[in-house]
Order: sequence, then C-alpha cells, then structure tokens
Amino acid sequence: MFECASKFVDEIINFLLNKNGPTVIAIESTNWQEISIALIEKVKKVTNFNFSFGKSLHFIVFPPTKSGFFEPKYECNPESEIKKLPFKWPLLMEGIHRIDIIDYKLVFHIVFGIDSWSKISAQIDIIVADSLQSQALRVASPEALLATYDGLEEVQDLVHAKQYKIISSEEIPNSHKLYKIYNPHRPQIIPVAKPSSVAIIGAGIAGASIANELASRGHKVDIYDPKFANMPVGEALETSAGAITPVITADDSPKSRISRAGVLRAYARWQCFFDHQIFPCGTLEVDRDKGYAKSLAEAVEILNFPKDWIRRVTAQEASEISGFHIKKDAVFLPYGMQISPLKMINALLERENISTQAQYITAVKPSSGGKYTLCGNDEFNSPEYEYVVIATAIDTPKLLASSGLDFTILKSGHRSPTVPKFETLHALSGETLRVPSQMVNGGPKCIIGGLGYFLPQMGGYCVMGSTYKHGEMNPQLTAEGEKAILSKIPVDFEFTADELIENQGLKGHACIRAVINGRTPIIGRLKGTNVFLACAYASHGMTWASLGAEIIATEIAGEPAPLTRDLLKIMAPEST
Repeated sequence: MFECASKFVDEIINFLLNKNGPTVIAIESTNWQEISIALIEKVKKVTNFNFSFGKSLHFIVFPPTKSGFFEPKYECNPESEIKKLPFKWPLLMEGIHRIDIIDYKLVFHIVFGIDSWSKISAQIDIIVADSLQSQALRVASPEALLATYDGLEEVQDLVHAKQYKIISSEEIPNSHKLYKIYNPHRPQIIPVAKPSSVAIIGAGIAGASIANELASRGHKVDIYDPKFANMPVGEALETSAGAITPVITADDSPKSRISRAGVLRAYARWQCFFDHQIFPCGTLEVDRDKGYAKSLAEAVEILNFPKDWIRRVTAQEASEISGFHIKKDAVFLPYGMQISPLKMINALLERENISTQAQYITAVKPSSGGKYTLCGNDEFNSPEYEYVVIATAIDTPKLLASSGLDFTILKSGHRSPTVPKFETLHALSGETLRVPSQMVNGGPKCIIGGLGYFLPQMGGYCVMGSTYKHGEMNPQLTAEGEKAILSKIPVDFEFTADELIENQGLKGHACIRAVINGRTPIIGRLKGTNVFLACAYASHGMTWASLGAEIIATEIAGEPAPLTRDLLKIMAPEST
C-alpha cells in the first residue's frame, strides 16, 4: 500500500533535499521492507544518491513484532539497492546493527531486542509506525513527519504531551495518515555541511582508527605522534600480533554488549583488511573450573546466542579446530580475529586526507571561532582545527590538565572534574612472549584462550600472553613473566620456559595498558567543546577501536549512534 502513497514519498524527498546532513527515517511496521523499497527507488530516481557532503539517508528499522527479531524477505527487485540487505543481515543478537548499503550514503540500522525507541541515540525526521508510541516522539526532530494509522485525536494527545504542535495533517486514501509536527523548544542537531579539519593526538590503534573513519567520510585529518619519526620495522613489525575477541558474560553485562558491538563493527568495517592485517580465524576458549572461561560456558547455556557467534565444542572438536591436542571441552567464537596492530595502524593511516606529524603535543588551546590549536615541543604551534581527538592512553589526564580541560567551574564556584573516571585510571603493565613457530608445530589454526592466550603465527613467531601488574610504569621482559605465560597456555609443549630462554633469550613485548575500574573505555565528547576523548582501552584496544571511531564520526556527522544511550553514557567522559 505504501508504494502508492506518492504524497508521503514526496514529503520525504523534500526533507532529504532541503536538509543539510542526514535524513533519518524510523520504521516500526510489518510493511517495513515495502516502505523502504518504495522510498529508496524514488530517492534513486531523483538523486541517484549523488548527495552533497554530509547528506545521507538512514533507515532505523524496529522489530515489527514483539519477538524482537525479524528477517527480510528475499524476493525484491534485482535492480534495487535493498537487494544487498539479506546478504548483509546481522546475527540475531540484541543491539543496533549498522548496514551500509552505499557507504555513508544509504544506511540501515537494524534494531534487535531493544524494547524502547527512547534508548536510541538519534534525531529522527520521519516516523513511520503502524501505531504511534509516545516514546518515539522523545527522539523526534524539532520538525518531523509522522505516518501512522492512528486518528487525529489520538495523535494530538501524544504530540501535545511532548510539547509538539500539529502543523498539518492529511489522510491518504487506502493508506495511512500524514502529520507534520513542530516543537520550537527542542534543539536541532547541526551537522557539518562541509569537510572539517580534525587533529588527532596519539597514533595507537585508537587514534589511527578514528583518523581512518573521519578521512573516509571526507574530513581533513592531521594525526600527531612523536613515534612517526621512528616507526617499527623488521621483526618488530612483522611479528606484531593481537586479537579481537568478544567479551561474553552470563548476564550480558554492559561491557559484554559494548564488546559485541565492537567486534561486529570491526568485522563489518574492516573487511578490506582481511587476510592482510586481519585474519578471521576464530577464538577457542578452553574450559576452566573458575574465572572467565567458566562464566563463558555458563553464558552459552543461558543467553542462547546464535551458533555462528558462540558455541560449545567437545575436546575432540576443539583439537580439530585449533590443530593442537586440547584436553578439555571449550567454547568457540567464530568472530574472533587475529590482528597485526602495527601493520593495521600503518594501513589505516595510508588513506587519503590523512597527514602524519612527528610531534609531541603538550597542550590543546582554544582559538578564534570555536577552533583549537595544538602546542608542542620546541615552541611548536599547529594550524587551527575545528575538532580535536585526544587518544593518548595513560597520558590523557596530563594533556587535559595542561590544556585547562581537566576541570569545569560550577555555578557554585566549585571545580568539578571533567572526567571523573580518571580517579581510577592507572597503568596495568604486561608482558607477551614470542615463540618461533617451528617450535610449536607451526602454531595454532585459531586463537587459543584459557588463563592466557596463544595466537597463530605471524612473521615466523607465535605470540603468547599475558601478565598483569598494576601501577608498573616501566615494564620489562622477565624470565618470571615468560614462565608465567607458558603456564597459562592450555597446551602441552615439548620445551620448558628455561629451555626457551636458553634458546632465544627474552623475546617478546612489554607494554602499559591504560585501565579504569570496570575495564570499559572512555569514548566521547568533552561537554561544551569540540574535543573528543578515546582512551582507557585497556586490554581490548583492538576490540574497541573501530567502534570508538564510529561513535565519534557519527556524532560529528549527526547520524544515529551505533550504541544505545545507556552504553554511550557508560563510556562518556562525564560518566562516574
């Protein structure tokens, strides 16, 4: 029926053509696919998706039934862009799943298992609902279009309760009713209408991911880090190895949900790096009597996740998956990925619109017109930037303090910390071990986890880890650390730690992780500024990286966020 509602389609085209930035349509209807196809075909006919900078079309699709999960029909016009949707359809797990049909231009956000519109972080221009809910108006734009079967009196009661006024209404024969509504008290998100200048401080995986995402969207990015003067090469580069593995808890905790979003975002956004810097090999977590692996086994039974996400395997199956003799049953996570962090950083920064600067930054200072400049060693002063992202891990509090961004003054005159969680930020040092792959039968076919982890070979070595020591700022490789790591691997080796050390000395990597209580990252905008933080990534930097980039990029663009409000709030700098 919606294909015939040309008036409705024309109104949406007007929204799209006359608005800077994204046009967001939210649909809660059993006809969601027919509605989407009709709109997309008309938009394609009028614009061919040749949008100006920042303009895009977003569909947020809510479950049309109480089950919370749904799937698309596979029959559709082979010429339609929506034909790609079934092949990109997400696993049936709670969350907001972004699908770029045309990168950054035509995007679906599939909502699973979230029972309230108000949990979505977005400003919605057009609401299509078989029956309108008041909570939908909590995320509506100041000027919005409603399409519903509800009558005028019913809609009036709902919109007036949210301080909206009905500007016009129209009934479409054999279809739905259209209402234009307006709320002068609601602030409008102002998206960027042209490429912005962005400075990123820190070129770890957090900063590099953000640089790549913003540059992919057309922004001009300068990324600052003194290490650009002496980047790792040779064995250090070739053997760099880490893992992207979801955290899963029996209660599906906030950290578990954020981790799931991080892994899925990396899997979707970084496929161009597969088999080069990222290797989708899966993760095997071997059973233990206590700790994370025990709770993981319990989670499989309780949460009923799809087997493509996590499944129980016998010891024999675990041995076949890993290529090593595993004595206990295990849990296998097919979306686990091995990553070369150093190679990945290099690849992320190779994108057009990114310039690397070998400079140590000491402060961020406000400039004219709401812009910022950076100060550095040797009296360095940068050009002006519209946005700044600070991704300096354990050094972030120091940089905020030197920039005058560590405290805000309340009306009472009291100083309030900008980032309360910095009270618990501390260094968690750790060692990893590199073992020649020929000493371990070429290495495993997947990531093997237990008390520690054992990664497939890279550059002729297998990385194993890890140790954890709170408060250590100058970590070193130690014999004790290597022995501790080997004792954690749930595989029997034909050598001892002493024999390995005698054969190759101490070989591995010692580093510092920036950690806060709860082990969730800090990602988001400092209130009242155009300065963003991306820090405290702890032991899961690879897992948070793509998601953190998406959070920051979508906020700058005015697009729907990739997470629900409660999860964004947990990671926000001002959260406690």
